Amino acid sequence: MNYIASHDGFTLYDLVSYDRKHNSKNGHNNQDGMDENYSWNCGHEGDEAVPSEVLALRRKQVKNFCCLLFLSNGIPMFRAGDEFMNTQFGNNNPYNQDNETGWLDWSQLQTNQNIFRFFRGMIAFRKSHPSLGRSRFWREDVSWYGTGHTVDLSSD
Repeated sequence: MNYIASHDGFTLYDLVSYDRKHNSKNGHNNQDGMDENYSWNCGHEGDEAVPSEVLALRRKQVKNFCCLLFLSNGIPMFRAGDEFMNTQFGNNNPYNQDNETGWLDWSQLQTNQNIFRFFRGMIAFRKSHPSLGRSRFWREDVSWYGTGHTVDLSSD
């Protein structure tokens, strides 16, 4: 199973929009949720007054993560809403938020149609290249090359 973001932690969009968690609305003084998000805000924290070049970079990063996910061998999993850049506003643990923080904002589907189309295209590409979704090691249908006459496929 391969994934970039899951239900625990940042959404994919938040992964490229926040350097740190913003969980104060959860009522635990921002002490809940993990501190290690392995995220980068692309030069601007959050979604208020985001420069256009930062937003463009975030869109590229989302597409890069999408490619990484769908071109990797194994089973891809993505979080609902990542295909249209849904956000939890930097909250990586909204377990007690029965409001817009934890809900899918379906208006983002229309706003981010280009990202949604990109995800659809990557899914179609993966489906049309079954070797990407294989469940066993590549042997018969791949030619291996090395520096010598034979290729060393040992585990060492």
